[in-house]
Amino acid sequence: MIKNIWTVLASNIITDKETNMVSYVNCIEIVITKGLPAKMPTIGIGTLWEKETDQDNSLMVKITLISPSGKIKDVFKTDSIPLPVRRHRLNIIAGNLVAEEEGEYKIRVEVMGLDKWIIANEVPFVVTVRK
Repeated sequence: MIKNIWTVLASNIITDKETNMVSYVNCIEIVITKGLPAKMPTIGIGTLWEKETDQDNSLMVKITLISPSGKIKDVFKTDSIPLPVRRHRLNIIAGNLVAEEEGEYKIRVEVMGLDKWIIANEVPFVVTVRK
């Protein structure tokens, strides 16, 4: 099985080409809007994965958005990603998301396990209306 070490939401993800070090800029914990429905800002989803065994040769990830009322919207799904090394960083940019209600949303990160999707992490953020 492949384990999610961490997941972070940010408005910008910058990877240094020389060092391959990454910066997650403006982490997202709240989205303030003047009314609903509202287009959310682009959300960068930074993840780090680790192989638990040498047999873990590939990674498939699915990202969903869960609304405060429990509605689930598919955001992104990868094809099979080869894993030649022990750890793998995967950054996904999610745009065109719409907040239809106020409250706590979650970005759910799932990994393909033994022929089924397994929840690896859920990162909450709040959408609030201020007029």
